[in-house]
Amino acid sequence: MHRPLVGVLEVLAAHKRPITASWRRRMAGLGLPAGQVELLSGLSLLTLGGCLRAGNFEGYRQAAEHRGHLLAEGGISEEHAVAALALLGECCLPYLGWNSSEARGLAAALARLTSTAQLSVISGYENQRAAGWRALEQRLRSAEERLRNFSMHLINISEQDRSRLSRDLHDEVGHNLLVLKLYMEMIAMDLKEGKSSQVVEKLEEAVELVGQAIEGVRRLAFNLGPAILDEMGFVPSLKRYARQFTARTRIRVRVEPRNMPAELPSSYQVALYRVFQGALSNIAQHAQAKNAKVTLGSAGGSISMVIEDDGIGFDVEKVMRDSNQAFGLMAMRQRIEMLGGGIRAESQPQRAGAKTGGTHIEVRLPLLEASGAA
Repeated sequence: MHRPLVGVLEVLAAHKRPITASWRRRMAGLGLPAGQVELLSGLSLLTLGGCLRAGNFEGYRQAAEHRGHLLAEGGISEEHAVAALALLGECCLPYLGWNSSEARGLAAALARLTSTAQLSVISGYENQRAAGWRALEQRLRSAEERLRNFSMHLINISEQDRSRLSRDLHDEVGHNLLVLKLYMEMIAMDLKEGKSSQVVEKLEEAVELVGQAIEGVRRLAFNLGPAILDEMGFVPSLKRYARQFTARTRIRVRVEPRNMPAELPSSYQVALYRVFQGALSNIAQHAQAKNAKVTLGSAGGSISMVIEDDGIGFDVEKVMRDSNQAFGLMAMRQRIEMLGGGIRAESQPQRAGAKTGGTHIEVRLPLLEASGAA
């Protein structure tokens, strides 16, 4: 069968130009864009059949399969690829020399080449689909792994927050209340024994302890967030937290509201407050910054919060590739994306001798959907 196959290729090569012109006219009838027709021209039997001259029929099949894979990646439908090969075969038939004794063998060889190419192209499409599914499954597995790691990280953070809250309640509020109880017992004993001169001093100390306990409760409430948002309002809560952060870390933080809407859904307030806390926490731990600025505003149907610092910066892409380092940014992103918004982080690692650096985090939430948010 090898000789008729080579014979068909010789006939096609001799009439390549009229065959190609006829095929393009037939393809134009399918209504395909010129770019797709150009991609389909790679199905030419002459292009695919170069290895047949050396007797490599398997190479011909593999070339057609590879071409099918490429066409699938190029967005060409499988039906159009098969139709293109059928039309190509029809365009070749008139040039087989039907008056010759070899015409029947050439026709059979052409049919074999065309059908093999069609089956191989279909196989190429199947391979491309299988590769796409494998890639999708791999991305899904990776996403599931990141989600598991992220969930574990959130659990660890929750437990750390609980432990820290427990310690703070015990060390600050609990200690002050215990000492206050002792003072009240001492005051009661002094009153029973008629030592009224010492009562006033102990009452003053007791009042001071009550004030310290109240301040401790307020500080813990600010760290927890949502209750304070209802009590003080969104922007005042941010400014109060910024003052506490500055007093604790000596990093100067400015909160600048501009054109803020009169009302903001509670879900938006909580999400932005948490991102604000997380960003400042990252600045305190990693940035080596002296100043930070938080700009709030609304424009173009969305509310934005931009957090900038003058620290040493970091490689955002490198950090996001490392799940152990990216949890903070991932937590921020998840909070914002759950509300239909987006978050973008830009940072320029500071080089030796350079003055530029720092990190820029921008959060946007859609105001058009805000009215339905809880």
